Amino acid sequence: MTQCNGIYWLASYPKSGNTWMRILLHNMMSTSDAPTAITTLGGYPIASSRTWLEELSGIETSEMTDDEIDEIRPLAYLWAGSQPGVTYHKVHDAFGLTPSGTPMFPKTGCLGVVYIVRNPLDIVSSLANHLQCSTDDAITILNDPSQIWSVTTDTLAIQCRQKILDWSGHVRSWEESGIAVLIVRYEDMLRTPIPTLSRVIDFLGLGGQRERLPKAIENSRFSLLQQQERAHNFPEKPDIAINFFRQGISGAWRHELTNIQVSTILDRHEETMRKLGYWPPDAHWP
Repeated sequence: MTQCNGIYWLASYPKSGNTWMRILLHNMMSTSDAPTAITTLGGYPIASSRTWLEELSGIETSEMTDDEIDEIRPLAYLWAGSQPGVTYHKVHDAFGLTPSGTPMFPKTGCLGVVYIVRNPLDIVSSLANHLQCSTDDAITILNDPSQIWSVTTDTLAIQCRQKILDWSGHVRSWEESGIAVLIVRYEDMLRTPIPTLSRVIDFLGLGGQRERLPKAIENSRFSLLQQQERAHNFPEKPDIAINFFRQGISGAWRHELTNIQVSTILDRHEETMRKLGYWPPDAHWP
């Protein structure tokens, strides 16, 4: 039975399929057979959204430091988790503590975490497109344990500061959060969507809506999302990015990365890749 209130976190390292999961869930719980518009995901808020936080708290975050904002974020999540109904929040932060030592994502009011994981070899090119940086720079970001996004500068970021860590550190942070976590591989969502997403809806307490799953998958086709983005843009796409929905495939790293670039990633993340079934990376490499 679905819980009466609380938060489910839809967590992932950036560019790992988190938004696609939100769209799939939105389509499954929609009362319409038409595909959900990608411009209407406000009911599945982003945890680091400055606008959402300001609307919820009534506080003008532009007058606060990043540390001060970090301290009010858990309070906002506690309040949101206490309201009637279940909400689903996208989050790219690693699980961690505020400057005062409070968990950024409280256990109280938290129903669980769906953690979408993706082969880091495939994340790199998607990340480079998202940030409009070189592949080597994207690898540096992927491998940086001190990586932080949306740090306040002279131009106010639309999202609050997010401590991302490196890819392996991000995965471990949520695994060790003490919250119930369901790990879902992006590749399995592509290859075996029905059984993979059935696990997700069971975890979310939505098993009673299982009959809508095939239609939700059909309405969330990547080609359809690309078509929508061309027609209406996507509010969550960075201004510098060419597109948000780039390819929606797995294994493209084989023709996008050099052997040296692959080695740089493998040397850093072999342990986590082995644990998640991403090893060996390819029988024909190097």
